[in-house]
Amino acid sequence: MADPPGDVLIEVGEPPRRPGSTTTPGFGFASMTAREQAVEQVVAAALGVESIELAVEVPPPPALLQRANGESVFNRCGSTRYTSHAVLDAEARLLAAAGTTAGPMMARTPPR
Repeated sequence: MADPPGDVLIEVGEPPRRPGSTTTPGFGFASMTAREQAVEQVVAAALGVESIELAVEVPPPPALLQRANGESVFNRCGSTRYTSHAVLDAEARLLAAAGTTAGPMMARTPPR
């Protein structure tokens, strides 16, 4: 398969759906095997070139927000988080801009 169409989106880590449901809408494949190969190619391209796995260590949450294994209830079980160079670059620009005083500022006045 050449470059996949830009409107083909697959969320990695999502539970399996019934065959042919919504993972490849509007695309006809000669067989189920061909469809599965196309999906694997799209996922491999997305994870191999465009994505960076996030391995961020965060402090453990309070006990009420932990699963039995100590993992945060806000993490999807068995999933991996990814980002991209574009997102990291945008975050770096945002942090740099936050550290400047070049923008409009309000005068500090003592509280009354």
